[in-house]
Amino acid sequence: MGNKMKAAAVLAVCALAVFGAATLGTQPSGEKRGLAVKSIPAKLFQSPEDAAEANENQYGNTSEDEAEMEMSLFRSTASVVQMEITTGLTTEYLDPLLLYPVRVVRQGEEVIINDYADLEKMGLEALYTPELLEAMSEVDPENLEIQDWKAVMGDPEGACVVLGKDENGLTGITEFRYSR
Repeated sequence: MGNKMKAAAVLAVCALAVFGAATLGTQPSGEKRGLAVKSIPAKLFQSPEDAAEANENQYGNTSEDEAEMEMSLFRSTASVVQMEITTGLTTEYLDPLLLYPVRVVRQGEEVIINDYADLEKMGLEALYTPELLEAMSEVDPENLEIQDWKAVMGDPEGACVVLGKDENGLTGITEFRYSR
């Protein structure tokens, strides 16, 4: 809970205590009803600096945690890419996994896919070759070698896709490579 929310909760409890004490009186049975007010933990009144320090002590180094989470997301995307390529349903399913512009390199020739229209024009048959399908079926996304937020999925000397990360932090396919 943020400091502002904690302060609001404390004020609400205090207001309820004051209001309750002022309005509570005798029950219909004639018995007096009181209000037990417990002490409010001091940690609710921490300064923002103290709260940040306590949070860092409690959760450790957040930059390491963030890097680990990003690596997990990268591997998760690799798993989705593998599933999409090996099942090869439609260009609509492949489209969100591409970080345009995407290079397609075959026998030294390069074609650039700039958008969904280019992807549709090229078609899945040109991308999902038997060589690529075989190479992708052997990939283990959990053991990908990721360097500088890039990873090669498949056979680097044969057919493969290259995953990368763009300036917005999105992970996806940046390149298709084929030896033939």
